[in-house]
Amino acid sequence: MARVTAADVAEEAGVSRSTVSYILNGSDRVRFPDATVRRVVDAAARLNYTPNAAASALRRGRSDVVLAVLQDMPHGTALGRLLDELTAAVASRRQSLVTWASREGSALADVLHDLTPRVIVELMPFSDADRATASGSGIPVVSAIEALIDLEAHVGAAQVDHLVALGHRRLQRAGQDHHRNR
Repeated sequence: MARVTAADVAEEAGVSRSTVSYILNGSDRVRFPDATVRRVVDAAARLNYTPNAAASALRRGRSDVVLAVLQDMPHGTALGRLLDELTAAVASRRQSLVTWASREGSALADVLHDLTPRVIVELMPFSDADRATASGSGIPVVSAIEALIDLEAHVGAAQVDHLVALGHRRLQRAGQDHHRNR
């Protein structure tokens, strides 16, 4: 079965393709009679029309994707919860969260070649090359590193408090230093 297009919706509603575009994209540049708006919306619903994300991104020059950049490493429950919350927050704005794990030999430039996100969320420190790519891309970068460090400190303190309450007096820490400058 072929994908339903805006042209199909226009034919079903008896209007032009541009009318469908204005109405379904919520444009306030042109006003239409309520009956026309209802016909277009109803036709789109009957046909199960969903906008083509690639065409919309091309038209706007950006997608509705939020790119979260991580290091290639196992993630604990705190980061998992953060990603769950971030996914829900992004979805509530009708956008999608895509995560990308930075690996040895991979570069943010490769991802940005194929994807033009609305925003980049830095969840782990960028390499110097990735930082230069991000700053030169014109895409806003939001850093969540300080919030994650603070969260890890609170989780660590709670774990230590729990162990001390159980009577443990000699504690050691084992793990990677995730905050080093790569």
